[in-house]
Amino acid sequence: MANPAPEPQAVSPDVAVRRSLLWIDKPRERTAWLWIGGEPGTGKTELLRTVAGRAADSVFVDCSGRPVEEIAQELAERCGAAQSQRYDNGFADAVRHISRNFVVLLANTQRAGRLRTTAEPQRVVGQLVDLLRRYTKPGVALRLLVEVEDAPAAVASYAGRQLTLSRAADTGPAPERPASGAARALALAETREVPLPVWSLLCSATGDPHSEQQLQELIAGDTPTNSSWHKTCQDDLGTSVVSLRHESMAAEFRGSLPVDESRAMHQRIYDALSAAPEDRDSVRNYSRTALPGHAAAAGLFDSLLGDLRLLAQVDHRTLFEAFESVYFQRPVPLNSQAFRLRYLAERGVVSSSPGEWLALLHHSLMMEKAERNEESERSEGNEGRGDRGHPSGPLAASQLWAATPRIRAPWRTLWADGTAPGTLTTWHLVRRPHVRRLQVAETSAGEVAAAWDPQGNLQAWSMERGDRLTVSPKVDRSASGQILADQGLSGWRPAGEAEGAVDIPRMPRFVRRAARRGNRAVMASEDGVFVIDIDPEESAQQAPGVLKNMIRTTTKPGSAPLPPEASRPTPAWYASVWPAGTFRRMPATALPHGITHTETRAFLTETGLPFLRGDFLELSVLDLSTEPLEEADWADMPSPVSPHRTADAAGGPYYRLGAWQGARLLLEGGTGRVLQDGASGLTDALTATSLRNFVLMVRLYYWWFASDWSVDDLEPTLQEWLSTVDAEAFTSDCWQRVFGDADFSDRV
Repeated sequence: MANPAPEPQAVSPDVAVRRSLLWIDKPRERTAWLWIGGEPGTGKTELLRTVAGRAADSVFVDCSGRPVEEIAQELAERCGAAQSQRYDNGFADAVRHISRNFVVLLANTQRAGRLRTTAEPQRVVGQLVDLLRRYTKPGVALRLLVEVEDAPAAVASYAGRQLTLSRAADTGPAPERPASGAARALALAETREVPLPVWSLLCSATGDPHSEQQLQELIAGDTPTNSSWHKTCQDDLGTSVVSLRHESMAAEFRGSLPVDESRAMHQRIYDALSAAPEDRDSVRNYSRTALPGHAAAAGLFDSLLGDLRLLAQVDHRTLFEAFESVYFQRPVPLNSQAFRLRYLAERGVVSSSPGEWLALLHHSLMMEKAERNEESERSEGNEGRGDRGHPSGPLAASQLWAATPRIRAPWRTLWADGTAPGTLTTWHLVRRPHVRRLQVAETSAGEVAAAWDPQGNLQAWSMERGDRLTVSPKVDRSASGQILADQGLSGWRPAGEAEGAVDIPRMPRFVRRAARRGNRAVMASEDGVFVIDIDPEESAQQAPGVLKNMIRTTTKPGSAPLPPEASRPTPAWYASVWPAGTFRRMPATALPHGITHTETRAFLTETGLPFLRGDFLELSVLDLSTEPLEEADWADMPSPVSPHRTADAAGGPYYRLGAWQGARLLLEGGTGRVLQDGASGLTDALTATSLRNFVLMVRLYYWWFASDWSVDDLEPTLQEWLSTVDAEAFTSDCWQRVFGDADFSDRV
C-alpha cells in the first residue's frame, strides 16, 4: 500500500488521527516528518496525545514553556542516547546513538521558551527537529510529528508533509481578544502566569492602573467558564496566579501594538521592576525570571548587561533565552557586553544553580583585565570601564560579587592570567597557554602555581596574588596533599589516567587541567591560568560531570569598528606586536630629495618600517637604519605592470622598499603610494595608497595572524578593518591573494 500523503486542506481531528497512524505505519521515507497545524483551539496537542497513545515506541514531549536545551535532553534520555560522554558533540551526536525506531511527537513548539520574547520556537524547529532529521543513523526509522503554528509555512521552509486541523462545529468560533487594559497588561507579561501583585504592577506600567483589590473583583465578577478571557490556578509553590485562557490572545495583543508603543510599554515595565522593593517576594521572583525578556522587548538588553546589580539578580536561564532572542539572525558586536554571553553560550556553559552561574560570570569578568595601553587609558579617563562606560574586568567582578550577598557560589576566581575570549585589544598579540602539566609547588617564595608547556618551559605565579614569578625548576618541589587532574568527556579524572573521579568542582570543557590543594585549586583553560577558592559544602551540592549544552547557540559573531589605536596609530603601537628593535627609522639627513610627500617623509623618520626578511607573508623590507632608499627606474623592470590607473597620472621617482610576493616593492616619492612591479604576475600595481596605510595594514594583519584565537575566527572583521584603512588597495591583487591563497611560504 502506498504511503498516504496528508492533504493540504484542513481536516477534522478524527481524520487527522487516522491519517497520522497510516503515515507512521507505512512511511515512504526512512526518516520522515509531519507538521501539524491549525487555528488555536482546534485540538493539535490533543491529536498528538491520541497518536502517542496508539503508536508503538512513541515519545511525546510538550514543549510549552520549556527551552530547547531542556527538550533536547529529555528526547536524548527517552530515546536511549543520554550517556554524558555522547554529549561532547552536542545533540547531533546523541541522535547518532539512537539505535531503534521511535515516533517522536513534539507538541506546542510554538509555545516553547520560558519567556514570550523568545526565539525558542524557531530553535526547536530550526535546530532540534533539523538535527533529528539529518543525523538519524541508517537502519533507524524515526517519525517526527511536530505541532507548529502554520503547517504549510513549515513545509515551505523545511519540506516534509503537513496536516492542518479544522475547527469542529461544537467548539464554536475562535476566542476573541478582550478590549481590556488589564488583559493587555497580562498579554505583555513575559511569563504566561503572574500573581496579582505583578499583574497590578503591569497594569500601572502600561497605563491602565488596577489595584490588587480591583483585579480581585474583576476575577470574581467574571464567571469562570470557557468563554472567560482569563483563568486562575496555583503554581508549583502554591501561589495563586492568573493567565490568559488562550495564549493566542497574547500573540494578538502584542502583534497589534505598533513597535514604538510596545517598546515604550516594556521600558516602563522594566523601569518599574528595576525600582520595585525587594521585600515583595512575588514581584522579586517575577523580576528575576522576566526582566531579561522585558529588557529584550524594550531594546534595553545591553543596559541590563551593564547593570551589575540587576544582572546578578536575574535568572541566568532566561538571560540566555533573551540573549538568543535579541541576537537571533543578528550579529553580536565584538568587544561588547553581549559578546561575553556569546562565548559562554558557544562553549555550552549550562549551570545547574544560581551559585554556579555567579561563579562562571564572575570568572568571565576576572578574565577581562585592563589590556589597553596605559597612555590611552590616561588620556580617555576610562580606566576599568568597558563598552558604553560600564565597569569591566576585576572592578566589575568585585561589584558583581558585592551585589549578590544571598547567593552562595561553589567556587570563586581569585585571579586569572590570560586573554579573555573576544578581547579585541590590538596592542599586543593574543597568547594563550598550552599547559601540559600543572601543579601547586613550594618554593622559597612560598606556594606557587606552576605550569609547564609541551616543551618543558616553566611559568609560575604566586598562588595568593597571581604575580608572575621567575622560578627555577631545580628548586621547585611539589606541595604535599594535592590532587592533580585532567578533564575528560565525563568530568575530572586523575592526571594521566583514562578513568576515575576526583574532588574538584565541575567546570566547562574549555578548562583542561587542575591541581587542588586544600580549598584552593589552580586551573588551566583555553584562555589562561587561574586560581579558585572552593566552598566545599556548596561545591558538594553541584551536579557532577561537565558543563556543556546539547544545542548550540544560533548567534553569530559580528564585527567591530576599526580600533581607536589603529585610527590614530602611534610609533609605540606600530612596534608593540613585534620584537624590540623590529621597527627601523631613517635619519632625516638620509631621506632622498625625490620623496616630496610630506606625510611619507614624517613617517619614515618618526615611525619607520618593520625590518622583515620574508618570514611573514613573503614580505622583505629594508633596514632603514643602515640601508639607503635607492631610486629605481620603472621602465627597466622586467614585465612591469602599469603603475597608474590613468594614462595622464604623473609618477615617480620610485624607491626600492623591498620585495613582496615575488615582486619588487616600490615607494612613489611624489604621492607616497606603495606599488609592486608585476614581476610575480600580479596585474595590479597598487599595494597601498600611502606608505602609512601599507604599514598599518601589514601591522593589523600580523596582529591577527600571529595571535591565538579561540572559538571564533576574526578574519571577516580584519578584512573590514583593512578595507576601512585603504579600500582601493584592499581590492588589489596582492591583498586579495593574502586572504585567498594558502600557499605563502610561512603557511605551508
